[in-house]
Amino acid sequence: KKIALIEFYKKIYISYLVIEQFDIKTDLTSTTITSILINKICTYRLIDYMYRILILIFTQTEAKLYKTFIFDSNASKVIEK
Repeated sequence: KKIALIEFYKKIYISYLVIEQFDIKTDLTSTTITSILINKICTYRLIDYMYRILILIFTQTEAKLYKTFIFDSNASKVIEK
């Protein structure tokens, strides 16, 4: 289960990089490059956040950690499932 989720995110990450590299080669104006760099930064931050959530979910079992970092309420219900 854990390996499948990590592989899923890796495939999305690799696919995204291939598509972006193709886009960069087609249009290289200054504003396009700036926009691409901003989008890359946002994407990397999102991927980093998703990996952190995966690690947290698979390594922690205390409800207070879920409540603090991810959920506002009903953290104990997540652990039960």
